[in-house]
Amino acid sequence: MKRILFLLCIIINISGCKKDTDHTTNETLNGKWSTGGYDLELYNSSGIKVSHIVADAVKSYWTFDDKQVKFSTDVHTSVKFSDYILRRNADNRILTFSNPNFAAQTIWNIVAQTDQYIRISAEVTDKQSLIYGTNQISARGVMNIYLTKE
Repeated sequence: MKRILFLLCIIINISGCKKDTDHTTNETLNGKWSTGGYDLELYNSSGIKVSHIVADAVKSYWTFDDKQVKFSTDVHTSVKFSDYILRRNADNRILTFSNPNFAAQTIWNIVAQTDQYIRISAEVTDKQSLIYGTNQISARGVMNIYLTKE
């Protein structure tokens, strides 16, 4: 009986342990960055690009510290703030803004980054932004924002 209880305890302990496969780390962005514009790519259900809109938006400034980003422009006096989290896992880097009104989307992928350049990309979820041509609706949209170091 003691052997059975002992083996049962070992089995429970082994099955209770799970391998930690989540290798996610937190990072930060620092410094002042300015937009070099953005673009919106729309795709049909077959994955073919049906529209590519390039916009030279009003120059904006994104100032990151360890936990927060400040958004400002030369034109408007109002400043937006948002907390952010930058997570890296094995496959990608995800930039998440806590303020849903900060940058059109709350979840962005960092697609490219150097010391002087960042390109962030997000799936478009706003149905109005998926309209192109004469009221055609794309199946998928991707927005890219280009930032350069100030």
